[in-house]
Amino acid sequence: MLLSLILVLPLLFLSALAQSFSLPSTWQNVSITGSYDGQQSLAEVAFPPLIDKYKSGTLSSQTSNFTSGVLFYEMARFDQVTNQTTYKDELQLAFSSVERENPTFSFQTIYGYAAAQAYQTYNDMNYLNLAEESWLTGSGYAIQSPGQITISGKNSTFEIECNGTSMIGGVFETTTENDLYIGGTSTGYFLVLSSLLANVTSNQTYLDTALQSADFIRNHLTNSNNLVMDGIFADTCGPGSNNQGAAISSPNSGLAIEGLSTLTSTTQNNTIQNWMEQTVSSAVLDSPWNNGNGIMTENTHFNLITGYVAAFEHTTNNALRQFAKGYLSIQYNAVLENAAINGSSSYGDSWTKPQTTHTDPGQISALTILVNAMVLNRTDDTANTEPPPSTSTSVSDPKPPSKKNNTGIIVGSVTGSLGFILGVVATFIYFRKRHRKDQKRSLQTPTIPTSQYSYYDDSSRADTDTSYQRDRSSTNFGPGYHATETHWNLRRNEKRSLQDSNSSSSAQQAPSSNLSSVPDQHPVPQSGIQGTRAVSTEQLVRMLAERMQGEVQDGDLPPAYHSH
Repeated sequence: MLLSLILVLPLLFLSALAQSFSLPSTWQNVSITGSYDGQQSLAEVAFPPLIDKYKSGTLSSQTSNFTSGVLFYEMARFDQVTNQTTYKDELQLAFSSVERENPTFSFQTIYGYAAAQAYQTYNDMNYLNLAEESWLTGSGYAIQSPGQITISGKNSTFEIECNGTSMIGGVFETTTENDLYIGGTSTGYFLVLSSLLANVTSNQTYLDTALQSADFIRNHLTNSNNLVMDGIFADTCGPGSNNQGAAISSPNSGLAIEGLSTLTSTTQNNTIQNWMEQTVSSAVLDSPWNNGNGIMTENTHFNLITGYVAAFEHTTNNALRQFAKGYLSIQYNAVLENAAINGSSSYGDSWTKPQTTHTDPGQISALTILVNAMVLNRTDDTANTEPPPSTSTSVSDPKPPSKKNNTGIIVGSVTGSLGFILGVVATFIYFRKRHRKDQKRSLQTPTIPTSQYSYYDDSSRADTDTSYQRDRSSTNFGPGYHATETHWNLRRNEKRSLQDSNSSSSAQQAPSSNLSSVPDQHPVPQSGIQGTRAVSTEQLVRMLAERMQGEVQDGDLPPAYHSH
């Protein structure tokens, strides 16, 4: 067993090192210096342009529902973070309008996602019902059972397995009859919505579907860097003819991070947590969507931001929290410096260079980080482990680093692990030698543990252990005496008890009752009583005193001994 620990502990040590989080030292602006009140003000003034456009029906991309769904989410999220009801009434009107237009709430799951957020903010069952209706619509386009090759709304069959792995958990991207494309975003949103509903309702059905979608993403859409691909076709088990599905984009990994973070909190499953942590690290350090300063180059910011905020809120790993906080802080500062048009509350699309033109997607992306960044200051009660800002003054847009420089970490990890292994081996050898010495010592001075009998009787033991024969006594201990640890070797000047025999036979004689009350009494070797004559008690005591004192002076006898 000890050998197993020697082999396993270093592996656990290396695993812990592998999960460390550190932003590149060249990345700047990894902290937010503004006050919480200042952050809240910046978020508040970014809402009106979007709300006004939604009310007037001029919000861009409104027909696709995504922009308006994200706006609903941000309104509820702002009230949750600030512990207010600023947008409660407006949000009720907005959701009522959507529900009237679509009685079955059969929109993209972004509306269900927004409704789940509203339920967590206001604790209104109407929002939970809307979220569940949206989930029910989405589940109709999810592969849910083994052997399933068709689905309602699709007129084509698809594979039961791809590459030997079940397709359960995948969600089709569109409702088009002939479209068998399973997307990373459609499956990711279903994963997030299912995990949120499982978290707030404790319903096993939602948990099961969340785990199934997570399995599908892991088995079919995750590459070697733990980044999530765009999707696959269920009939060909691969990308389309134009390589559709093979690309890597931030929304897919962001949705996976958010869903896995919620599942980690709900299930406390180490496998899910490890996968989530690996994706959090890879989506920053191994992804193509960050430039050399750590700023997102893609204009689809929403899902990655909410993913890292979920990781920050749900994890107990302080290193991961600081890692996520640093990355989100970089994006927050980039929005204020680059996306804000001339320092105003209007925002453009790009976060990597100064913007001059306002767009609705740019405004909604900026709102996402402005609202969620408040969480970083409000809940950050941990030690500040952020790396110091770089002294570089470059404002260029360098190419993203292709690989983390882990040489120092690897060398240090290997060296530390070898030292740890040697230390454990040395400790093992030391205790093994000590154990052998104790064994030798125990053979020289044997002990007998507590007897199961009320008295020790030689006749109850077979004389098979010759190592004890030369020192064993024929004297029995009386009833009521329990030998806890009887040493057979004798010391010359210790108290002794002798019992003579009435005949030369092996008949046993009971000792005087007071001897049983001496806990440290030692038996006498057989040779010590051979050829002795009967003596009186007074003579016996005198002999004992002489042995202890060496000699006895006249008139200096010990007190008289009275037997009972």
